Amino acid sequence: MRQTMMRGLFYGLSVAAVMMIGVALTPPAFAADEEPLICSIIEARECTPDSPCRKVKLTDIFLAPLVVLDFAKKIIVSAAMDDRGRTEKITGHVKTPDEHIIYGHSDHKAWNAVVSRKSGSMTANVNSGDTNHVLFGNCAPHAYP
Repeated sequence: MRQTMMRGLFYGLSVAAVMMIGVALTPPAFAADEEPLICSIIEARECTPDSPCRKVKLTDIFLAPLVVLDFAKKIIVSAAMDDRGRTEKITGHVKTPDEHIIYGHSDHKAWNAVVSRKSGSMTANVNSGDTNHVLFGNCAPHAYP
């Protein structure tokens, strides 16, 4: 009887250990469905019809280096040390198994962004009639939604 109980306990602990190892080895989902993301813009390029694309500073094109994407509130908020925060409405949001696709418009400009739900990499565009700004960055779940 005692041997049977010990085998049962050993078997139960073995199953629990295997399950815990499986959970530990499973990569976490990048972001919950409606969890806000904070994104860092790493590089910006300015493209015009008359010249090749060139790297530009974010300050030269009046963009903050950090933005918060809040899907639940349907807004993007800029976040810079010297910026009080500019808010833009997200007009559309498409969520696929692999990415968040968002877009909107303001001040005679259209913009869009694609964020990988697996890696957090981001590409974005801000377009006016004459210029396209191409942005590259990375996003992560926002710690303080």
